[in-house]
Amino acid sequence: MKFSLSHFLFTQLKKQIVVYLMDNKRLIAYCLFQILHWSTIKKQKYTLIGNYWERGNQNEIDIIAVDEIDKELLICEVKLSKKCLCRDKLIQKSVNLIRLYPHYTICYELLSPNDIGRYMSE
Repeated sequence: MKFSLSHFLFTQLKKQIVVYLMDNKRLIAYCLFQILHWSTIKKQKYTLIGNYWERGNQNEIDIIAVDEIDKELLICEVKLSKKCLCRDKLIQKSVNLIRLYPHYTICYELLSPNDIGRYMSE
């Protein structure tokens, strides 16, 4: 399978991301989401990538990625400052989401702008 268009878009995103990094959390979450999305397309790992929230914008989770083949669920929180990230809060917010994926291995990631380079190099 060739990824010429997706590779082009991924390359363009890499080039432009530094310009927009520090604007706000939503933009950083979007950039990390796009990088994760395109890097997983290249790897063909996750079958579903999106975000999650419950009624009334409760328990909002910035990025989730589902691997239906290997039964893995990646749950990510994005913050501007790494100091503001809290794994325990993310675990608490994801309780109802995890119920939708019984028998899945759950992986949690806490992401900040410093982590963008890690996904861009993959």
